[in-house]
Amino acid sequence: MSQLELNSELDENFEERITYFADVILPIPLPGTYTYRIPKNLEEHVEQGSRVVVQFGKKKDFNRSR
Repeated sequence: MSQLELNSELDENFEERITYFADVILPIPLPGTYTYRIPKNLEEHVEQGSRVVVQFGKKKDFNRSR
């Protein structure tokens, strides 16, 4: 199989998807925001200013309004 044929097969099976990210402010004494990928099943529920629960570090979960 040639490289062109292989690429054609891959193109037919490829589903393009946009990945969304959210900048989140956490209630910790560190400046700035943290960027998290929004899971596909939650994309339609997230809006600016929404309260979210995120993992920060190994065990801590934080939630905070943006």
